[in-house]
Amino acid sequence: MTAPWRDTMRRALGADGGRDGVPMLLAVCDERPNRAAADEDRPADGRAVADLLDACRDALAPSARDDDLGVVITLLATVARHETEQIGHETQTDHEAGPA
Repeated sequence: MTAPWRDTMRRALGADGGRDGVPMLLAVCDERPNRAAADEDRPADGRAVADLLDACRDALAPSARDDDLGVVITLLATVARHETEQIGHETQTDHEAGPA
């Protein structure tokens, strides 16, 4: 499991942000009354991102300190790159399938 995360990390850290853009993770929390309870998918989405971050950390930096910002930034960039590549792959697959 380490190799895929390591390869993704290399692509994330080696990318030219000016040319390729900067993949990012975005989390939005709606704190208005009764909104959190109305949207049951949000906790599952957040748990999925947390699970990805845990898997990435376990593979790349299992002994890193929790407050090591360099590691945190690297993990966030790596998981953002992973998610961006997944979306790109899904979009590419959708286009290859043709119109429905």
